[in-house]
Order: sequence, then structure tokens, then C-alpha cells
Amino acid sequence: MSLAQDPGRIRDITRELAAGSLTSVALVQRCLDRIEEVDGQVQAWVHVLKDEALAAARLLDAERKAGRVRAPLHGIPVAIKDIIDVKGLQTRAGSRSRADIAPASHDATIVAHLRAEGAVILGKVHTTEYAYFEAVPPTRNPFGLTRTPGGSSGGSAAAVAAGMVPIAVGTQTAGSVNRPAAFCGVGAFKPSTLSVSGAGIVPLAPSFDTPGAFGFLPEDAVALAAAFAPDHLGLHMPADGPAPALILIKDAFIDRCSEDMRAAVTGLHRTLGEGRSVRFSLEERAGPVPLADIVATHRTVLLAELGRMHRAVPRDRIAPRLAADMDAGLAIADAD
Repeated sequence: MSLAQDPGRIRDITRELAAGSLTSVALVQRCLDRIEEVDGQVQAWVHVLKDEALAAARLLDAERKAGRVRAPLHGIPVAIKDIIDVKGLQTRAGSRSRADIAPASHDATIVAHLRAEGAVILGKVHTTEYAYFEAVPPTRNPFGLTRTPGGSSGGSAAAVAAGMVPIAVGTQTAGSVNRPAAFCGVGAFKPSTLSVSGAGIVPLAPSFDTPGAFGFLPEDAVALAAAFAPDHLGLHMPADGPAPALILIKDAFIDRCSEDMRAAVTGLHRTLGEGRSVRFSLEERAGPVPLADIVATHRTVLLAELGRMHRAVPRDRIAPRLAADMDAGLAIADAD
């Protein structure tokens, strides 16, 4: 049984809000009703800020009525991955080791930016433990409840895919934005690594940790990222400039994919290049370094930083694999 549902396009929602045919209060209530309907099965949410979200929506509706619209996300609800601080809520990071942690005294930088832009913080969604591989959260894939939502930002992707919120914030260290989006059939956007502030976010590997965005379509995710990313990334720029280059990487690592996957990537490459509305410049190019070497280097740095960042975490209160990899990371020499 599929519980997937379109939560609405950001462009359509902003148009309805501007026209007065939709209020932020009604939009938030619609999300709350959908959460009540399906989250008992999908289990994406850790904490829903029902009263706080409705109060914020009333304030934002009053601002709009008075002629003040802060930004494109004014009045639109957003979900936050539970490794990101939201003032007044615990940041549990999916771990028993943080069950008794005090509520955050401040918003993470990206949450503060979202509030300033007029977004409504609807609550926290599940993550894997410390945004690593284990332990896994209870969250299910809305397209099939026996299936995983696909990664540490699975709560963010599932909440959008099930129609419980139009946009959600996640993070990526090793695929935790693009993989859950792919598994749950929604859009995502991961800004360039380290281009967005990680202040107020529980670290996994600080050399890679980067906030990312989910929406039902990629353009919805970009609209969210534009609200918390620095302006120099150009996410607010109109999409009427030169067609971007789409590069299909040639690498032995990719050749290990299944035949179906290779055909899908090749087909997408062709489809995007032949689209009627947008034409991309297409290239096939070998990377300067084999992807297998990049993956191995990435894992070395990730484990080393994981161990050093969390050396004080009690190993008996986390998943066995996480504990073992933290210790393995501590054993990696700085020179390596």
C-alpha cells in the first residue's frame, strides 16, 4: 500500500498565499491533519510543534495582511532533521546516548535563517544514529512500508513523499540527501560541500557535513535551499541563463552498476538533453581521479573524524557498528 502524496509545489503554494486563497494557518493545519492520518505508519516525525507552528502561522498571516512578506517561503512549513538544533527541542540525533540531553538553547544557523525568511518550523524528523548507518530509525518508505526510506535523512524524504510537509531540511556526509530522495521519489538539492553553515548541527565528519533540502520536485528543494544558503551560491538567480553542462562520468566504478541502472542513467542523460523546455549541453568525461580512490579516501577521513568528534560517546549506548567504526576511526593516524 502506497501512502505517497504530493504535498504541493512551492510555486503554487506561494501563488495561493499571495492571492489570499490560502492562509499559512490553513496550510499548517493541512500538514498537521496529514501527519495525524499517516505518520502512525510512516513514522517520519520525532516531534511535531503543533501549537507553536499554528501560532507562527497566525503571526505570518497577520504580517502578510499588513503588507509585509519576508521572502518566498513566508508562511510555508518545513521539517528539520533531528541532528539540527531547534530552540526548545532536544537534538537527539537518533541515539539513546543523547536521550537526556538538554533542549537546544538556540536555533542552528540554518534554522534561524529559515525563521527570518518566514518559514514555519513544523518539527523534527527522524535520522539514523548520529546520521551514520546504524542504528536505523523507525521511518518507513511511503511507497512501500516494508522498505527503507534510504539514508540518514530518511525522515526528511519520507515526510515530503507522504505529503506531510512540502519541504524538509536534511544533511549529507556520504549521500544522505540524494539517496533518500531517490528512494522516496522526491526532489532534493545538496549545495556545494561546506558552502552552508553547520553551526548548531551535530557533526558526523565536518570535512563533508553539508545541509541539504528536500521538496516534491527539485525546484521545490532549491527554493528551500535558497532560503538558508548564502547568496553567493546564486540560488535566487532566474533560470534563463545559458544551459548548464550535464556531464556523464565515465569510470570503472560506475561500470559495476547493474545493467538496469546503467540504462536508466544513460536514458536520463538523453532525456534531459532532448527536453523541450530546457536543453542541456551534454558531455561524457572521465574523472581526473578514479571514483574508487575517492570513495576510499572519503571513508578514511569520515571514520577518522567520526572517532575524534565522538570519542566521549558511551559505546554501550550506541549501535555496535557505530561504536566499532568510532573506535576504528580513532585508530587512524593523523598522517593517514
